[in-house]
Amino acid sequence: MRQTEQAGDQQRAAVANDDGKVNRNLFGRPTEGIGFSRNAPMNFGPPRFEDAAVRVVGERAVIEVTLRFEPAPPAARRAQR
Repeated sequence: MRQTEQAGDQQRAAVANDDGKVNRNLFGRPTEGIGFSRNAPMNFGPPRFEDAAVRVVGERAVIEVTLRFEPAPPAARRAQR
């Protein structure tokens, strides 16, 4: 995903669905792809702003966000076979 932004400190998140909300399983883990600028780590919630912040200097910049998909739990993988 690419998004053009204005100058200043920015953080961006992206979700791989149409409603823009993060759907979660019973354990609170995302059930679809999710990512943050600077590929900031997600441990037990969203990353700290400092980990995902990008300084945009000048009029515009392109911030790339890579979506990560959680592996399906073992029971779900067995059901898909």
